[in-house]
Amino acid sequence: MYYDGPRKVLLDASFSKLLKLFDPRNLRCISIAPRICPSIMEEVVNSEQWKNATSLQSFGIYEYDTDLEPFLHFNQLNIQHFEHPRAEKAWKFVQNFLTRNPPLESSFKVLSIADLNMDLLFKYFPVPPFNQPTENDE
Repeated sequence: MYYDGPRKVLLDASFSKLLKLFDPRNLRCISIAPRICPSIMEEVVNSEQWKNATSLQSFGIYEYDTDLEPFLHFNQLNIQHFEHPRAEKAWKFVQNFLTRNPPLESSFKVLSIADLNMDLLFKYFPVPPFNQPTENDE
């Protein structure tokens, strides 16, 4: 499903109605712009279509207090943009990806309109980061 609306207008109840027209067993990818209006977010993320989709591309600015849980089940995730994410929120995406053992070729990309404090993010990693290659150059 691909929906591209005017960037300054949030997706409202008409988007929720449209989403529910799709068979949740067949809908795999949701690509939307702009972001979903907060007043219908719960209705959208609780739909079977959202829960069964494996790929999400969302282009719009999500507020810093947006609940991340509804986004964590996607195998392919591309969100542009979160407003002022904190290290704890960024770590939640990383941790989810590392612990749930997603299928091959899974990925996530979450962009921000503000800089993320990487020093704070690295404090969450169980292994200290080193500036070293991950494979031997032989």
